[in-house]
Amino acid sequence: VKIDWKEVQLPPNAKSILDLVSIDDKIEEALQYLASRKLDTLANWYYSDFKHFADRIVLPFYYKDVIVGYTARWIGDVPNKETPKYFLQQQKDYVFNLDAQNYKRIFCIVVEGPFDAIGVDGVALLGSEVKDQQALAINALNKKVILVPDRDDNGFKLMEQAIELGWSVSMPDWNDDVKDVNDAVIKYGRMYTLHTIVNSTEDSELKIKLRSKKWFG
Repeated sequence: VKIDWKEVQLPPNAKSILDLVSIDDKIEEALQYLASRKLDTLANWYYSDFKHFADRIVLPFYYKDVIVGYTARWIGDVPNKETPKYFLQQQKDYVFNLDAQNYKRIFCIVVEGPFDAIGVDGVALLGSEVKDQQALAINALNKKVILVPDRDDNGFKLMEQAIELGWSVSMPDWNDDVKDVNDAVIKYGRMYTLHTIVNSTEDSELKIKLRSKKWFG
C-alpha cells in the first residue's frame, strides 16, 4: 500500500488544550462542547486564537505519530449559513486514526467522520465514500472490518460499497433519533455502543440488506 501523507503545520498559535495554563471563556466553551459530544477522551484537541480559528476546536490528523492534517470545527452551532462548520486540511485518501489499530485488535470499526471514530476508537473515511487507496490501507491491517454507516442516503451507498469490498456491516437496534456513532455514544455511552456494534455485525450480503431496511427506514 503506497501511503504518501506529508507532515503539515497546525494553524498558527495552536496549542494542545492539555498544555494550556489558563482557561478563558472561549476555552471553557470549547471544553463544554467537547464534553457535550462525549469527545473529551481518546483525542488530543488543540486550540488557536489566530483569526478565524478562534471560534473553533482543532483535531489533528496523525499518521505514524506525525501530524498530516486537521479539522477545525466551529464550537457549538454555526451562527449562519455562510459560516462553514468545518475547516478541513486533508490529504488525498487519508484514513483517520490508523495509528490506533494495533496488532492486538481483532476488528477495525470503519465510520464516516472523525467524531464517530473517536467514540469507538475506529477509523474514519472523512467522507461517505471508500476510495481505493483507503480500502487498501484498511485491508492491510489484516483485521475483520466492520462498517457502521450513517443513517442517510450516503450511508446506504457506503453500505453497498462495503458489501462489494467483502467488509462486514453493523446496524444496531438504536433509537430512530440516533443517526450515527457519535449520537449513539452521547445517548448510550461508549461501552454500550461498542457492544451493540460488535453484536449486530452481519457478514452476509442478504442479512446486511435485510437489516438495512430498518436502519435506513
